[in-house]
Amino acid sequence: MITDQTTATVQNSGTSTSPFSQIQELEQRENDRAEKEISAMAKEKEEIQKSSLKKEEQATEDMKGEAKKELKKHSETELSPILMAAKKESETQCQQLESISKGQSPKAINSIVAQAKDPEFLFATKA
Repeated sequence: MITDQTTATVQNSGTSTSPFSQIQELEQRENDRAEKEISAMAKEKEEIQKSSLKKEEQATEDMKGEAKKELKKHSETELSPILMAAKKESETQCQQLESISKGQSPKAINSIVAQAKDPEFLFATKA
């Protein structure tokens, strides 16, 4: 088998060379082949990493989309009744404040008119 490789090497190189040169050529071809394979593996690794990153980004986007859908559903089903209750409560409080202010309005008006009529209040002099 070694003689077949040697013969093939001699035939491939086109010149007759020493066995040492033939071994060097064989090693050089093997190194070249290994470098090509390593380069191909590196490219494949890079492609796999890019593909994996794209899949991860897509999964993240899908999760974001699902989360937005769930949030919208939650806001429609859970928050609407809460907001309606808060609106009713605020309207009730406003009505209560309005009735209180209407009840106290005549008293406040009378107080202001009394102060306006009092000459000491309007023209207070400090001695």
